[in-house]
Amino acid sequence: MSENINDLISRTNSGEIALLPTGEYEGPIYITKPIKLVGNNTTLWARRGSVIEMTCEGAALQDLRVELTEAQSSQNAIVAHGKTMISDVEVMGAVMGFGDEDGYFDIPRSIDLGTFAAEKKNTFIIKLNVPVACELSCTTAGVLFTPSSLQQGENLVTMTVQGFSTGTLLYGEAMLRSQFTRRIYITGRPSAEVQPINGKTVYECGNEALQSDVFSVLSPAPSEELPPADIRKGQRISLYQYIKNKCEIHFTHSSPNTAEIDPYVFLLDANGKVFGSKGMVFFGNESSENGSVKYFADDGHIEIDFEKIDYRVDRILLTYSLYAESAAQSFAEVKSPRCSFVADGKERITYSMYNIGNAPTAIALEFYNYKGEWKVSAEGRGYSGGMAALCNIFGIVADN
Repeated sequence: MSENINDLISRTNSGEIALLPTGEYEGPIYITKPIKLVGNNTTLWARRGSVIEMTCEGAALQDLRVELTEAQSSQNAIVAHGKTMISDVEVMGAVMGFGDEDGYFDIPRSIDLGTFAAEKKNTFIIKLNVPVACELSCTTAGVLFTPSSLQQGENLVTMTVQGFSTGTLLYGEAMLRSQFTRRIYITGRPSAEVQPINGKTVYECGNEALQSDVFSVLSPAPSEELPPADIRKGQRISLYQYIKNKCEIHFTHSSPNTAEIDPYVFLLDANGKVFGSKGMVFFGNESSENGSVKYFADDGHIEIDFEKIDYRVDRILLTYSLYAESAAQSFAEVKSPRCSFVADGKERITYSMYNIGNAPTAIALEFYNYKGEWKVSAEGRGYSGGMAALCNIFGIVADN
């Protein structure tokens, strides 16, 4: 979708506002004229390399989340070669072109407190190194930072945690605000069987032994049901806020009516191979081992229960392939192919696939787990090798 975002920017005249759509879009994004880029619950991301690069004076960024997903936190997510105005921009990664803000923030992406005393007062020590003055706060009641105003350089901060009952899970987000906002995930497990913790160091800048990975947990349900989403090729969205944990996926097309198109679902491990003996779900195997993914022969729809997905499944690929003796021999002949997500009897997400190309097989959607939250990426790309070749890539021996 980065190409479409760049197209939107190219159509925006100098001095005007480019209002971005809701969702997650892959960069890089290039701004070459003084426009204002405004998000609407929008995330711009890249695996590595800069996400946004500005080569002009007078550009502005507002209401955005910018993430480097696989790079080191010291690598630049936003690069400005001229004066740029910033308002409510959250960044995961470093920045360049913003004065003292360009320095290295030695802060964790997450802090796991482990087990602490339920209902009691617990204190933890974190040592942070920041290049500019910042304000530190937490969105979760019962978590307090002292001091909350950080000075340039190293800061010793006491984190007080109290009032959490047994059987709950602490999941909070600390917000570090300077010119940009940076987020730290905080997790822990209260227990009546442990004594109150007093002054345990859980993060110390420069100490690799206390570095933490991002903790995996589902986002909270929205206070109001979001309107249905119509996603486009290259777009990523969080599934939980639209379907919670379970949905049906129906595939339709307008013509030719006699085209035979079958779904194939691959449950893949971290090595990109099918997970388990029933990790490929299709008309010949109608359910994965634990029933997390099912095929329904009556109308060919797929059902996915994300709560049942084995933790060793890294991603799920939903593909469609034309039957060898179908009226259509490639997706170039299939008109208006469309995926519809249905949850609780309502259509919640739609994806119309275009420009799949002259291929008998289409990789439609990729589901992946990011920080414990299942997301979907609209792929919509043809695979000319056909289903047998795709199976072989994923570790399934198949004849052509």
